[in-house]
Amino acid sequence: MALWKQTDFQKFGFFLYLIESQIDTITLFRKPPIGSAYEIVGKISPDI
Repeated sequence: MALWKQTDFQKFGFFLYLIESQIDTITLFRKPPIGSAYEIVGKISPDI
């Protein structure tokens, strides 16, 4: 973290935000709907 510039970290965070929003959009319009990663992990290990 010390090597990161603040602006670079903000750009990286925004980039991840764009990827996540894109994945959410794809998941919403996909048919048949596929469970999210959290649901898949929940089926494998229900304790989480």
